[in-house]
Amino acid sequence: MKILFVNPSGGLGWAERVLLNIIDRLHIEYPEIEIQLLLFEDGKLTAQDELKNIKVNLLPLPANLLKLGDSKLNFSAKLSFAIIANLLDSFLALPNFTFSLRKLIKEINPDLVHSNGFKTHILLGLAKFNIPTVWHIQDFVSTRKLAKVILKWIYRDNMIAIVDSRALAKDLSTVIPELAVQTVYNSINTNKFTPGLTDSNYLDRLSDLPISADHTIKIGLVATFAKWKGHELFMQAAAKLIQELQSPLRFYIIGGAIYQTAGSQFSLEELTHQRTQLKLENHLGFIGFQTDTVSIYRSLDIVVHASTQPEPFGMTIIEAMSCGKPVVVSNAGGAAEIIDSGNDAIGFKIGSVEALT
Repeated sequence: MKILFVNPSGGLGWAERVLLNIIDRLHIEYPEIEIQLLLFEDGKLTAQDELKNIKVNLLPLPANLLKLGDSKLNFSAKLSFAIIANLLDSFLALPNFTFSLRKLIKEINPDLVHSNGFKTHILLGLAKFNIPTVWHIQDFVSTRKLAKVILKWIYRDNMIAIVDSRALAKDLSTVIPELAVQTVYNSINTNKFTPGLTDSNYLDRLSDLPISADHTIKIGLVATFAKWKGHELFMQAAAKLIQELQSPLRFYIIGGAIYQTAGSQFSLEELTHQRTQLKLENHLGFIGFQTDTVSIYRSLDIVVHASTQPEPFGMTIIEAMSCGKPVVVSNAGGAAEIIDSGNDAIGFKIGSVEALT
């Protein structure tokens, strides 16, 4: 049997980490299965240990298609001329790319295709090949103004979906009722994510802050720069805590902008400006994308999940919990399914600065 995994990005976000976990376990548990990976962009993903025995195919996506997404539609009240022009320009590039995609899949000749990410689902659907396909859906569909229409249009009988929470399953069923959906919660390697000690100055050395005083409480948000991950909320709560508490506190934002989809992410400059506005220059540090997240979790006293939209799942939550850290969680969506608020984590009302503080 041959399985082809297809992923749009060469970055290393939470969706890619889930993908690596699946490939790694399949390779170990079923060595007789041939696994190949197809990416539309090169990047850090290809250097990961889980792929060292896997054939990785690269079919570069044209820049205008790589940046195309419906994030701008979700953040804009109406379509601007620039958005419409970008969409038209992108659609003109579709025929050549989908032809090349269909040709490559025919050459690989897999028995099953695993599609990861909305962009991949759509491009594979437009390529029109007749191979059983699994859509791995890790985000809410009903809120995607453009994607939900296209997914419903390209759905065919030999497609099924797996989702990582009951919240996603319910959401997907409202968009494509005829699609068979199976909930499969994400997992992590608990031999890797374990409690442990680190250098007390580790985070300060990685950030742009001076070394903190002894007994400083270190609180961190670990997330990509996606606009719904709650960076502004986290900083606003940090500013309130600095004013209200006498305890020495230090805050960290760990992560970066890893995807090229236009309009979906904050820039570091935007977040730095917000830090200045809140007078947090001496209290909050930025740490870029880290491949060694275990050391990050171990160095924090409290890990915060602050998403301002319902979270599909929340890998950061279970990784931090597995490292023995107290976690404060935006209590909605899939995240609400994996915690027992007040017992193994503290849940707070989504989007509320006061509740988070």
